Amino acid sequence: MTLLTDYTENKFTESPKGTLVQVATGESKSLIVAGVAIAFALFRLPSADKNKKRNKVDFITSGLRNLYTFFKVNVANNCSRTEYDRVKAYDSNVVYRELSNFQRDYLLDKFYHRNIRGDRTFNFVIVDEVDCMLLDIGNITLYLSHDISGIEMLESFDVFIWEKIHQPMEREAIKSAVFFDMYGAITRNNLNSIHGPLEDHPSEKNALWNHLIEMKVIDSQGRILIQDADKITNNTFNYQKHLLSFVDRHMDTLLDNAYRALQLRPDEDHVVDQDRARSNITTDLEPQVIINDQDTGTDLTSSQWDEGLHKFPQLKECCKVTLQSLKAVFVSNAAFIKSKRKIAGVSGTLGSERECKFMSGKFKCNFFEIPTSLPKCFTLKPTAVYKTKESWLVAVNQETRLTVLSGDKIRSIIIFCRSIKEVNTVYQHLKNNLASRSEGKKYSERVEEHAMGRSGRNGALRSGILILYEAMVDDKEGHPTKEESEWQGSKLFSMKDERNFQDLQRISRLEEDFDSISRQEQLFDEFSNPVDFRLVGLGASAMLADI
Repeated sequence: MTLLTDYTENKFTESPKGTLVQVATGESKSLIVAGVAIAFALFRLPSADKNKKRNKVDFITSGLRNLYTFFKVNVANNCSRTEYDRVKAYDSNVVYRELSNFQRDYLLDKFYHRNIRGDRTFNFVIVDEVDCMLLDIGNITLYLSHDISGIEMLESFDVFIWEKIHQPMEREAIKSAVFFDMYGAITRNNLNSIHGPLEDHPSEKNALWNHLIEMKVIDSQGRILIQDADKITNNTFNYQKHLLSFVDRHMDTLLDNAYRALQLRPDEDHVVDQDRARSNITTDLEPQVIINDQDTGTDLTSSQWDEGLHKFPQLKECCKVTLQSLKAVFVSNAAFIKSKRKIAGVSGTLGSERECKFMSGKFKCNFFEIPTSLPKCFTLKPTAVYKTKESWLVAVNQETRLTVLSGDKIRSIIIFCRSIKEVNTVYQHLKNNLASRSEGKKYSERVEEHAMGRSGRNGALRSGILILYEAMVDDKEGHPTKEESEWQGSKLFSMKDERNFQDLQRISRLEEDFDSISRQEQLFDEFSNPVDFRLVGLGASAMLADI
């Protein structure tokens, strides 16, 4: 009712812009938000009565189609690849699906004038799992891209860089090797081979170097400008001449990303989908590198690292390399949601006070928490901290067996770990199928609340425990600096302090990301106002990328 009251206000004020509500896990959250969507679709504002039309609402979630049908509310999803089907879908009272589908059609309408949404306005949106949309992936950007002519010719260039960074070569040496093959290039020291005494006469060497530049034999960076320069190159790369300037501009960024890719960890930063079980967005049967969001534990199946970074983990994991493309038009998750006049959001955990304050400042929303229908009978056991990974695994094993096999019935258990890699480690140690669900997430206050909230639903008698490990520091003689019991207590507090500090850093990074995205979108709007993108030869293949 709070959401509904907020939604049916006759006046649309800028502040507050919407309402975010916390509904505990197991309290029929999906049913509540579907009911609000149905009630709003059946309710007519005075402006809607004039046209005898029901209100229309966008619902960023999965749908409960049968429920809408019972109340005779037209509902459709916008996930079809065919524009004709999506045009018909947007004529419905309620349209639901993932956020990226709404963003795609918004960009196609605004910049390519496809008119997919018809007369549908940007008045109302309901967001399920709103904390994820606004905090965890609020800085994700969807863009419609266009391909670069001949970019597939640079695959050998990517392979060359990836090979060279694994060799004992300096960064500048790698750049010189690339430029020599592409342009034909020399350095000042190469002049020593022309005339030996130049090595002992730097001034003469510089004079010769400047003379070659004046005669347009080379440029200031040593690239050979004479017509037959191709004859002295190695021809390692198979490229087209118009790509030379593209490689020149992006060389430093590509090298930075290649070195960064060396630090990316499989089953932590990304996963390799060998059998296409994790993604259904493409019919390609080749293994795919999928980004793993460590804050939420989810696979970003539609996302790619930008600036060519995604190509290097693909080379590292021997997967098919996707071609690099350029942004044509784009919109961030946060900017798209903020474009709505009214926002209603629901989540099982809205987060800490700092996170709520951040969302309130950025999205101008009120916050409410709906109490549980039954008293919560949940017991949080004392936290256990272990100093070795082996003892930690033993403790997890013992707690699992104690929970699953206690009593007459076999119970289920959810085990939350920091990463997919640790989930796999626990799985192997248990030597049994993980019960119900297993997830990999970073440990934060919101994740802790989310994990414990899954237990003890609807007044059921349940329990939870934090089982942690971190190496115990010994003194110079190899003896523990504290008794283990004393160390456990102090370590728990220090780990929570570290967690809170990391949360502060994450929110600070979000602030910076949001400001950066806002500046980019402002500049792009100024640029795009006089441009009709229908007249520009740009494709419109939708891709996601982090900025």
